[in-house]
Amino acid sequence: MTHALRLKSYLTEKSCSKAVIVGASYIGMEMCEAFRSIGIETQVIDILPRPALRWGQEFAKLMSEELDRNQVAFFPGTKPLAIEKGKDFALKLITDKGNLDADIILMGLGTKRNTRLAESMGIKMVESGAISVDFFQRTSREEVYAVGDCCEVFHRVAGKWVYNPLGDIANK
Repeated sequence: MTHALRLKSYLTEKSCSKAVIVGASYIGMEMCEAFRSIGIETQVIDILPRPALRWGQEFAKLMSEELDRNQVAFFPGTKPLAIEKGKDFALKLITDKGNLDADIILMGLGTKRNTRLAESMGIKMVESGAISVDFFQRTSREEVYAVGDCCEVFHRVAGKWVYNPLGDIANK
């Protein structure tokens, strides 16, 4: 909550009018909605061809349409290279496809799990590359438990095991 309050205060104090978000997954899209709701012009870049692609093509298409409806510029297949001090705006994001000016740049790049130790112990992995666990978070080795972004969780609403490294999903 502290970070959210600091961000809100910064946006107000600096009279931010333009934002760039790097990453079009959960956090990036949530912050995009927040920025647009307070009138900040928002641009989103992602290395993938569509926003929210991790949830499938159909959802990504809907998300693309929603970005268009809310006048959010989306730059697919774009790689961030550097951030520099700007001229007309406070910051400039240098990408492999050009530069974007902004008052604020938000990095929503996600996480990358590290399962090397589990793999070296011969622990069973699932197709996604995550660690397989049971309802008590035990791995295929009875004495080893796994929690967090490295393993699957049982999604009670969907009724199936999923790899979705978000705290709100893991807590359902």
